[in-house]
Amino acid sequence: MRNAKSTAAVVSPEAPCPTANLMFAGDDAPTVPAFVRRQPLLDASEKLAGYELRFGRHEIPSPSLGSTPAELNARLLSLLATLEINRIAERKLVVVALDSEALQQPALDLLPRDSLILAVRLPGSLTPTLVASLKQTWARGFCIAFDDYAFAPETAYLLDVASYVRLDVARYNALELARQAAFVLENSGARLIAANVRSRDEFEACRNLPFDYYQGEFFTAHQPRPAATLDHERVQVIGILNQVRQKEELTAIERGFRRDPALVYRLLRYINSPAVGLQREIPSIAHALIVLGYDQLYRWLTLLLFACGPEAPRNRAVLTHALVRGRLVELLGKDALGPAERDSLFVVGIFSMLDALLGIPLRQALSEIHLPPAATAALLDNAGIYAPYLQLAISCEAEGNTKIWELAAECRLDSAAVNAAHVQALLWADSLD
Repeated sequence: MRNAKSTAAVVSPEAPCPTANLMFAGDDAPTVPAFVRRQPLLDASEKLAGYELRFGRHEIPSPSLGSTPAELNARLLSLLATLEINRIAERKLVVVALDSEALQQPALDLLPRDSLILAVRLPGSLTPTLVASLKQTWARGFCIAFDDYAFAPETAYLLDVASYVRLDVARYNALELARQAAFVLENSGARLIAANVRSRDEFEACRNLPFDYYQGEFFTAHQPRPAATLDHERVQVIGILNQVRQKEELTAIERGFRRDPALVYRLLRYINSPAVGLQREIPSIAHALIVLGYDQLYRWLTLLLFACGPEAPRNRAVLTHALVRGRLVELLGKDALGPAERDSLFVVGIFSMLDALLGIPLRQALSEIHLPPAATAALLDNAGIYAPYLQLAISCEAEGNTKIWELAAECRLDSAAVNAAHVQALLWADSLD
């Protein structure tokens, strides 16, 4: 069985943005924009294992911009190559959803082999040409997943070329889902992906079955917790965050740290880490606060709010998701807003995930934190200068948001700029692991 692999590679947070001109056309065809969407892929412990990347091709705003299926498949494959997704696949699994017809396109050779997973949705009726192309694609070294697969005895032989099988959880009741999973495992060595997992209950049910990876809203959606309250460490972090936001004297902020030895340890470990890159060791809280300054300290505390607390594996996945969103919001708005306004772009993006992290409504979570009014308006009312950039970043996370064209236009960005920022945000967040 062939599986996509990952190797250790570190990408600088300030690495140049990959070239990703995601406006495509033939020599005589009109230009067709396409926006990249991503969805996280988690393992059974809720650690982030990778991403699915796809294009919302059905959302092309005008039928006049359409192409034949063959032309569109070829252009999409070319676009995937320009995205340099192999850089992401060096450390994460990357699933790319393709039409079965795309396997017959010469442009498939532009993609890296054995470093990503080609998720292929099989049509209702199989043709000899399609069966041959599946076998040839596997023989050429590509990793294949059957997407939204439904087992049937007459197609069992095809599982020989599948390294993964993805089942849509929403299509089956629990008994039928278990049967489908059992059929696949009895007839192949493929690993199983549960797609469209919408709730914690569905995730727990799937985790009792032999699935290896999980996709869906279950880990990012707000899941109410009975009598949810903030743990002590997060209460401490929020208190210091508010002090930094109000630019209180550093001596007062130092006293806030001294109330919690664990926070002191985290601060000194961070300030003396290779990521900060100081030449000499910083031995004291006061010195660390002076070196960091208010802005960098606020940013670090924001990340710490996500990183601390219970349920570490899930929290880490939520943090990475929030980091990508925060960095993407920042990149989308950095050229349009003034220096004073740009400072809150990252915070708006990452704090939009607080409800998923804490299990309490966002309004309740933000009531403890003193944010600038414009940031609060974007987060709670979808209003103000930050709202379009936040909504555009969110629309890049799942297929189906047909307003992405309007949001991009409102932000004065084309698909090439949005996709380039998206890839850069993914690489930046991955480099922080």
